[in-house]
Amino acid sequence: MSKGKFSQPRSTRDAQSQSPEELFPELASTLAEEFLLEDLPTGVIAPEAPAEAQEPIQEPITQPPAAAPAPTPIPAAERPTLILAMDDPTELPDQQPLASGAQWQEAPEADPETAPDEVSPKVKKHKKIALISLCCAALLVLGGIVAAVSILLTRAADDGLILNNVTVAGVNLGGMTQEQAEQVLRAATKDTYSRQDMVIKLPGATITLTPAQTGAKLDVEAAAKAAYNYGRTGSRAERQKAKQQSMTGPYHIALLPYMELDTAYIRQVIEEYCAGFNSVYSESSYTLQGDRPALGGDQFDADAACQTLLLDPGSPGQDLDMEALYDRVLDAYSFNTFVVEIDDSILGDMPVPLDLDAIFAEYHTDPVDAYFDTETKTVVPETYGYTFDLEYAKELLAAAEPGTVVRVPMEYVEPERIAADFFADELSSYQTKHTNSENRNTNLRLACASINGMILLPGETFDYNQALGKRTKEAGYKAAGAYANGETVLEIGGGICQVSSTLYYCTLMADLEIVTREAHSYVSTYMPYGMDATVSWNGPDFRFRNNTEYPIRIEAEVADGYVKIRLVGTDTKDHYVKMEYEIVGWEAYETVYKEFAPDNEKGYKDGDVVSTPYAGCTVKTYRCKYDKATDELISRDFEARSQYKRRDEVIAKIVTTPTEDPDTPTEKPTEPTEKPSEPTEKPTEPSTPSENTQPPQESTAPPTEETTVPPTTEPTGSSDDAA
Repeated sequence: MSKGKFSQPRSTRDAQSQSPEELFPELASTLAEEFLLEDLPTGVIAPEAPAEAQEPIQEPITQPPAAAPAPTPIPAAERPTLILAMDDPTELPDQQPLASGAQWQEAPEADPETAPDEVSPKVKKHKKIALISLCCAALLVLGGIVAAVSILLTRAADDGLILNNVTVAGVNLGGMTQEQAEQVLRAATKDTYSRQDMVIKLPGATITLTPAQTGAKLDVEAAAKAAYNYGRTGSRAERQKAKQQSMTGPYHIALLPYMELDTAYIRQVIEEYCAGFNSVYSESSYTLQGDRPALGGDQFDADAACQTLLLDPGSPGQDLDMEALYDRVLDAYSFNTFVVEIDDSILGDMPVPLDLDAIFAEYHTDPVDAYFDTETKTVVPETYGYTFDLEYAKELLAAAEPGTVVRVPMEYVEPERIAADFFADELSSYQTKHTNSENRNTNLRLACASINGMILLPGETFDYNQALGKRTKEAGYKAAGAYANGETVLEIGGGICQVSSTLYYCTLMADLEIVTREAHSYVSTYMPYGMDATVSWNGPDFRFRNNTEYPIRIEAEVADGYVKIRLVGTDTKDHYVKMEYEIVGWEAYETVYKEFAPDNEKGYKDGDVVSTPYAGCTVKTYRCKYDKATDELISRDFEARSQYKRRDEVIAKIVTTPTEDPDTPTEKPTEPTEKPSEPTEKPTEPSTPSENTQPPQESTAPPTEETTVPPTTEPTGSSDDAA
């Protein structure tokens, strides 16, 4: 009989398909004793219980043909038949049990006389498939055996130590006995659970849970015991799994079962926070509430209410998971950790933060100082600034809860200079008494009118001759007394030096800068010593500079028998000025007599004063500054040195035959520059002090080496010596 699809006799195939129990009877017996079915680890295939013995199917045994007689063929009705349900009858399927329970039947045997000597390709293929299937089954059985042997080999005796990498409260207790673990754990937690606060840092808030509130307390003995029992309790598979895990990574013992902890209180606190934390998204915004006030100086009302800046930071769309936060807090207790921090990553959509710097730039208005318009000669009113406190607003906004509107008041910003500051203060004033000469007084009024109302801007220089212009008859000036060749003569514009001298004294008292000043040839009786200022067209001039930060207005007039001058501006000084003078040289005048004929052209009579006398002297002046608050002297600075000539007193003496002609002028008059008109009245000279033979005796200035007579302090009020 032919072998058919099998490459070996059935007896050989049966031997090769024995079960692992049959192949390794001693190992199977040991595994059955050592492990129960449920104790086997995952991946190990438990050997199946042997099925009930079945009678093997007896198949006909093919015997080789005898030499004689010829073999008798098996009847066709008794031969097994293989039914193939395939589209291609030339393909032979793998040998698989049929779902219907039918048996594989062999195909009819070919005639031995016509059968080929070699096995067909189809038979070879089937033999190869059968061999592969057998190898796979053997590998599965071998894998189970290796796993079982591995378990047996890794098993060790209980050494009484906690498994490696077992941690409790963040402390690695691996390799310790239970007693050692308890000691170490007690030392690590003595200052934590019952003494340390649990701090929960959340967006916008911090929650603190004290041990008194939570009643936190750890049962150290129970926790150490739990660490020791890990890998020693449970099923064999659980124990083995614990041992394997301890060799690869840490295992943390959860401590909540071994703690006293008021979890209800912790949950309540977290729930209350989450209830206030969760919000619906809203955009940030800002606006001004109220009407904008007028800021112009002429319309500004300091009592008008300012607007209010409303800042809404908006609300994030946030929903904090209360349960997740609660679990994290409990985990922190379990790990002996007392800070739980939740960052902003839990927040949903966040509103765009308000840019306060940009808002400030939008609403802030700088103040504009008032100023003097030189073209219109008027003061342009100020404009008040309008703003809010940027740093204060940032502090409020930083502390504001989401959705809370912050209110920041707007406020006025006062300019450094307002219209009321201009020409608000009298910087100085002085007045000098004039004579009864109408022509001279006319000249004084014209000079005062020329400078009255003039505005001197900061840094600008005042020029007296330029301000008055040339003194002419066409300009209305009259002939009045002036000094020429040591005598008093009539000149157009005579007397205007009294205005320049009065103005000079005011500039000194206002602490202004003197640019140019010259003293008269003789002492002026209407001014203190050394504080006069002579002028002449194309000759001496008087100039001073406005060295303040504000314009100065000159106010000048002739009234009530006086030349009155005021300087008006803005007083920013912390001091006031007093002027002192010191006479350092003195030359007394003499009285001389001059003869005139009875019919002299000037009409002098015997005993008339032809020339008033002046004592000659040298004077130093000082500018003294005193503190406004304490009246203490701050400084005493040298101002000027003035040299005055002596002029003797000349008395007329009428004689029948004069011995000599009257003196003729030997020097050119200092003013005016044009030929004077005929005098309309007898010249009147400034009156002289009643006692000119001796210098003044009172003095507050200390003497110097040049002092020949006691210095005299100038009066603080108006001069009564004015002529």
